[in-house]
Amino acid sequence: MGSGASLNDISEVDWENIAFNDSFALNRWYKSSALNRWYKLNFNPTLWMMEPMRDDKLRFEENDEMQKFLDQTKSFKILKNWHTLYRYYPYEIANSLAFKFDTVVMMRRVHIYSYKQMLQLEKYISSKHFHFYRGSLFLAICMAKLAGYKKIILCGVDLSGGYFWEVKPENFKRVHNTALDKYGVSMKDALLALRSSLLKDGITLSSHETCRFNLSSESAQEVHPDV
Repeated sequence: MGSGASLNDISEVDWENIAFNDSFALNRWYKSSALNRWYKLNFNPTLWMMEPMRDDKLRFEENDEMQKFLDQTKSFKILKNWHTLYRYYPYEIANSLAFKFDTVVMMRRVHIYSYKQMLQLEKYISSKHFHFYRGSLFLAICMAKLAGYKKIILCGVDLSGGYFWEVKPENFKRVHNTALDKYGVSMKDALLALRSSLLKDGITLSSHETCRFNLSSESAQEVHPDV
C-alpha cells in the first residue's frame, strides 16, 4: 500500500475488503487528511514499514503525528534503514524511537543499471534475502514473496500525481523519481519484470483499479541483450 493520491479513490467497501485480508502499508501512512478520515478511524494495516525521513523540516513537523501513530497503532511495525535514525536524531531520541518498532529489516540492495541485468532478476530474488531496488515498494513485494503470499495487489501506487494528503491539480503531472530511468531501470519496468518473475512461482502481482499506474495495461521496454 503506497501513498499515492489514488488512495483517496478507494471506496469504503474496498477498504473493508482490504481490512479483511493482510495488508502492508509503507512510510508516511500516519499522515492526516480529510479524505482519509474513514480508514484512519477504522483500519490498521497488518504490517507497516517506515524509513526514517531525511528531511529535517518533515521530521520536525510530523514528529507528534508519527509518535502518536507508533504508540496507538495495532500494526506490526517494521523499521527500514534503522541505522539512519542515529544520523538524523540525537542518540537518546533515536534509541527511544527504535524500540517502538517490532523489528528491523536489513536489505540486500539489487544493483540493476541496464535492461540486460534486468534479465537476471530471477537470480537476484531467488535467495532468502530482502532485496531492495529503487524504492520501498520493491522491497515490500519481495518480503511478501518470502512470506509465502500468492496474490499481491498494489494500492495507492501511482508513480505520479503526488501523495494522498496533498491532492493538488499541479501534482497530477508530476512523475515520481523512482519512475525515471535516469539512474537505471525505472520502477515501472522493474515492477513489470518482477511481475513476470513472480508469475513463474505461481504468484500474481496486480494493481488495484484505482491506481494511476496500471500493471495490466503497461508493457515493458523491449530488452536487448547487448544494452
